[in-house]
Amino acid sequence: MRNAITDTSIIKQIEELLAILRNQIKTLEDEMITFIDQNQELKRKYIYQ
Repeated sequence: MRNAITDTSIIKQIEELLAILRNQIKTLEDEMITFIDQNQELKRKYIYQ
């Protein structure tokens, strides 16, 4: 019985870590999109004048 409780606790911690990682990945994706947009804007501004 003790092992089942420990396993459940470990699974819960893993699920929480996965949720954190998903949020961090989403944040990185959003930052990449912003970076790409800014890069395109700079290209238009300075290269294609």
